[in-house]
Amino acid sequence: MELNSDTIMGIVVMPVLFVTMAYVFTMFMHARKNKLKMELHQKLVEKFDNVSELNDFLKSDSGSKFLNSLSMEYVQPKERIMSSITRGLVAGVVGLSFLPIGMMFSGDSKYYYAAGIVLFALGASLLISSWLSYKLSAKWGIIKDAESM
Repeated sequence: MELNSDTIMGIVVMPVLFVTMAYVFTMFMHARKNKLKMELHQKLVEKFDNVSELNDFLKSDSGSKFLNSLSMEYVQPKERIMSSITRGLVAGVVGLSFLPIGMMFSGDSKYYYAAGIVLFALGASLLISSWLSYKLSAKWGIIKDAESM
């Protein structure tokens, strides 16, 4: 099998397109789930005739579960920073991998170099952002055990 620019573009573009579509779909479904959840909670609160009934419900075990379900999913700062580091490393490595591919195809090399530079810059910016987030979180006391990382 001969590797030409069309083959490489198919190998690169199709997975990127698939991952992008999957990400957009996931974000859409997450937003829809949160919207339905909030509508359900609103309807439940509207069922109470007066404040005392609502107060009694909130003091019960069911009310406690209801209040816990109202909170949105919270990701710990360390997890968000590690996720950003991972994304930065992946984008940087993928960006660097475009550079040798550009060397293989002299006619279309500018496109591969451009993609490589953009992805590498994206990866570098994510890593810098992660580092800054870590330093500021440690300084502000959001991350308690900053020395252990």
